[in-house]
Amino acid sequence: MRISQRLTEALAWRVAAEIVRRHPEFEEVSFFWRVGGAGPPGYYSLTLNDGSVVRDVRLHPWPGALSADRTHSYVSIGTLLDETDIRRWVERMEGTFGLRTPRSTPSTTSQSIGFRLVADLLMRRIFERRGATARPGEISWGLGSEWRGRDYLEVLRALWGEKAKYGYSTFLWQIINFDTPELLASVDPDSPLNRRIDQSPDSPEQFWRVALNQNDSVNGTWIAPQMGKAMTSGGDVIDLLDGYRANQRSLTQTSLEIFG
Repeated sequence: MRISQRLTEALAWRVAAEIVRRHPEFEEVSFFWRVGGAGPPGYYSLTLNDGSVVRDVRLHPWPGALSADRTHSYVSIGTLLDETDIRRWVERMEGTFGLRTPRSTPSTTSQSIGFRLVADLLMRRIFERRGATARPGEISWGLGSEWRGRDYLEVLRALWGEKAKYGYSTFLWQIINFDTPELLASVDPDSPLNRRIDQSPDSPEQFWRVALNQNDSVNGTWIAPQMGKAMTSGGDVIDLLDGYRANQRSLTQTSLEIFG
């Protein structure tokens, strides 16, 4: 994955982490990458539901002006590069949605810790040869749904318990580590996947597929960020908030222990 792709991915998770952390009042949170073939070229969508109204922030990697109303915003990630602080941008989103801006940042909760840990990992790996990506656990938008290793339903039930169900509200992610030169060498420039006219230049979907082929999915770490839980390759379920507290609230130390 190019640095631009890694930056796009890391920024999207960082924004999601900040919004979810600042607004623990939302009962449901879903966050996913909608790959090419399902509307515009891939974008990240963060959907928040407080029981009365659903708000949706869509972060896309191509240039474009911000359009927004009280329930929906469509924003180019490139606009974030002009900001001096992610929080300032989030405050603008709060104004757009009519949300209360907290006087102080709320404590990290089970609902926000997963987003923060993934964002920390992706930020650490932007410029490293050993990269990382957060691959959607269920790809069904034009890329197929092939699975190897641990069964998706098994992981879903282990991390969500009685709340497990299909749908964006119970979306799972898989964290995959990769060697950048080896991954780039494996991407076939003649592959139909790489010639798709609807694919954004900064969409990591082609690398997700190659990473899946190179790394048996049983070796990846599954995570349900909305639940604050993860599952190791050995099948152990981790409470992310407990791990964060055990590491004296160090995001970096906790993400190193979980994701490497």
